[in-house]
Amino acid sequence: MEDQEVVIEEVEEVMEDQPKPVQVSEDTSAHYANNYEWEDKKDAKIWARSQGLKKMCIIVQNKQVTPTSFQMVCECSGKYESHWKKGCEYEPKTTRNKGVYNTKKTECPFKLKFKFNGDKNMWYMEKVVSGYHNHPILESLINHPYSARLNPLEKDLVRVLSKRHTRPIDILSGVKVLNAQNSSSLATIYNEREKFRKESWEERVLMQQLLFLFEEEKYSTAFNRNEKNEVEYLFFANPECVQLSRCFHQILFMDFKY
Repeated sequence: MEDQEVVIEEVEEVMEDQPKPVQVSEDTSAHYANNYEWEDKKDAKIWARSQGLKKMCIIVQNKQVTPTSFQMVCECSGKYESHWKKGCEYEPKTTRNKGVYNTKKTECPFKLKFKFNGDKNMWYMEKVVSGYHNHPILESLINHPYSARLNPLEKDLVRVLSKRHTRPIDILSGVKVLNAQNSSSLATIYNEREKFRKESWEERVLMQQLLFLFEEEKYSTAFNRNEKNEVEYLFFANPECVQLSRCFHQILFMDFKY
């Protein structure tokens, strides 16, 4: 008994020495408490993320996953992990400031625990482990890497309007009309347009894409290359202009502009 009391006293002393977790935000446990059930784990994750967005919080799944349970935590949960250990030999920099990292990880205690009910074949939230955050809550999610992502329907809209040469600011307005809760910015639209351009070009460079479009639209073309395989001379003509020149070849007007 005396030995047990000594061990308990030592544990209490260690716990007193450890700093208590800082609670910056209010307790949001009541916001997530529910008796819902989901047939698919994906639906449970979607619900948790949508509830988090209402509180300006990005919720993600952590690594504590089993066939019958998983946990949803704040994006600031956990500690900073160096990526050098992933198959790379670490070479320290002499100018590196030790202990200074550009990371969002603050070991946030927020956590939701979900379990699978084998009798009902349904997923449910077992409990809210912690509803507190130890970091300031964002005032806006505009252009946030996660919340600003476009859904498949919004991506299709961006691509259709891009083909019609619609201005990016007008494309963004169309996305906002389609989804009032969308938090994308112009940067998101530009990135999606660039991704669409690369996919449509099929790894062709600029000059190759230009010649490809000429051939696709049946333009008349002529070009020369130098020893370095660089295009030095390029001529192209619209099919309608070629047809006109064949009909009216007596007089030809040429207007050169640079």
